[in-house]
Amino acid sequence: MSNFKKNLILIILFSNNLAISQTQNFNGVVIDKDNGKPLVGVNIIGRDFGTSSNEFGEFSLEAEKNSTALFKYVGFDSVELKLDKNMSVFLNRKPIAFNEIDVVATRAIDKVSPVSFSNLTSDEIKMRYSAEDVPMILSSEPGVWAYSESGNGTGYYYVTIRGFDQSRIAVFFDGVPLNDNESHQVYWVDHGDLLSDVDNIQIQRGIGNNLYGSSAFGGSINVNTKIASDEREISGTIGSGDWNTQKIRASYRSGSDLGDDISLAVRLSDIKSDGYRQFHDSYQRGFSLGLEHRGKAINQFRALIGYENTDLLWDGIYFNDIEENDIPINYVGIALLVLIIPVFMLYLDIVSSVGIAALLSIVMMVFGFLFSAVAAYMAGVVGSSNNPVSGVTIATILFASLLLLALLGTGSGVGAASAVMVGAVVCCAAAIGGDNLQDLKAGNILGATPYKQQIMQIIGTVSSAVVLGLVLDILHTAYTIGSPTLSAPQATLMKSVSDGVFTGNLPWNFVFIGGIIAIILILIDLRQEKIGSDFRVPVLAVAVGIYLPITLTVPIFIGGMVNHLGKKAGGSAKSEKNGLLMSSGFITGEALCGIGIAVPVFLTGVKDWWPTFYEKSDMIGVFVFISIIFWLFKTVSNKD
Repeated sequence: MSNFKKNLILIILFSNNLAISQTQNFNGVVIDKDNGKPLVGVNIIGRDFGTSSNEFGEFSLEAEKNSTALFKYVGFDSVELKLDKNMSVFLNRKPIAFNEIDVVATRAIDKVSPVSFSNLTSDEIKMRYSAEDVPMILSSEPGVWAYSESGNGTGYYYVTIRGFDQSRIAVFFDGVPLNDNESHQVYWVDHGDLLSDVDNIQIQRGIGNNLYGSSAFGGSINVNTKIASDEREISGTIGSGDWNTQKIRASYRSGSDLGDDISLAVRLSDIKSDGYRQFHDSYQRGFSLGLEHRGKAINQFRALIGYENTDLLWDGIYFNDIEENDIPINYVGIALLVLIIPVFMLYLDIVSSVGIAALLSIVMMVFGFLFSAVAAYMAGVVGSSNNPVSGVTIATILFASLLLLALLGTGSGVGAASAVMVGAVVCCAAAIGGDNLQDLKAGNILGATPYKQQIMQIIGTVSSAVVLGLVLDILHTAYTIGSPTLSAPQATLMKSVSDGVFTGNLPWNFVFIGGIIAIILILIDLRQEKIGSDFRVPVLAVAVGIYLPITLTVPIFIGGMVNHLGKKAGGSAKSEKNGLLMSSGFITGEALCGIGIAVPVFLTGVKDWWPTFYEKSDMIGVFVFISIIFWLFKTVSNKD
């Protein structure tokens, strides 16, 4: 290599080292001066370098000494600063002003707009229009189909464009959209005789979402009205047609009556028709007012006022046949106020005090409402046969006894009887409430109407009240209520509670223990529910199980076990239903047999009329009971 080349290389290397030695690293952060927060993405531009701030507002770059950089950020004032090794740059906010933007719905223009469209002029509309509204007039246009439910173009009607229904067609009246915000439907019936004011209509076929929004997927209909006229126009229309269709219309356009700059248009319409289908009549009355002022700009005022009434346009049903329909609550309230009067008179006859009788009536209403709800709940959870009527009655008697004890004192001879009478009404209310809710539960499964069920429940309750006295008299004559044959333990307990309060012999420790156990059971059940356990301990179900006599709980337990074992054995749903029907028959049959046996005793007065079997006849009952259980198990375990 020659000396010249060697020297040239050395010069180049020296120049590069000298240039490198003239550059430095510069670091910094860009901050919003107003709130002190870092700015992300700020552009930092120099003569031969450029970068931007990161998510923390920080930047780093390499540049020559004494270099300057321009800091630019949208919405902030730009600033040019000399670079420093560690610098903080503060930018001031700057409002941004944009030019005004106008959003308008435009009409298609021939040979300009890339869309298929048709125009209807006012003269064409007048030739076609009689009493129909916009959809029926447009039905003669290509790609347009319209349908009127009443058959004459009044009332409810629909339009399609190229197969797209009304919800996919944007409709504008003088630039104002008529489509519903949610369904995108157009209710033409609300704009009766609209065509009398129309100057022209444009139908666009095809997608117009970019101009008119999502409802214009299938096309659009632009309806334009006209206020101004060259000459005064006064017109009227009287006509009639098929299905008692009648139309009366009067209109006025001012022309130059109010001057060259002001125009007035008024229209009054009255249209009615029976329609070609039953219950499809319609009546429309409309008033239209338009006022226009022409100056440097055109100012318009339009008002559409009207009334429309249409009959059913679909197959209707009677209100009382609606499944969710109930007896109106105001009727229930009125009946409650009326029926409390005889109860008040009963209490008044016992205590001989208006104030105390009124107070007992209120207590009866409150407890009757609360405990009817409890009984109804248990009817849904366990079943009507396990309605805790006795338990809620005892609670009512306990409260009423304490209240009467405070009012009448321990020496009252009618206090205990009055408390029992309050409890008796609540007992009946809870029993009927549980039974009614069980009936409504079954009715809901079958698809019955609550209103009709409630009417029949009222009839059943009144009928029962009429014959109940006779039935009790028959049972008492045959078995003696309170005897071992018909022991009536619940009634005995009620008497013991009321007497115990007034005599001071009530074992309150058992009452408090029961309350504590109930609270513990509720807490345990809540925990079981929280952990998702199938084993639950609802307090009412446990209370019913404890309270009911063993003669009732044992058959219930056996029935539950038969059903459980039948399912374990693979019994079908049909078999379970058959077993349920059989069990229901046993319950009803037992009650009917008891009354049937009592009737001859009541009629003859002879209690020993039933034939006597040999001494070991009890074993026959045990054998029959076991046979019935086995038969029931075979029924519910059947796999067919």
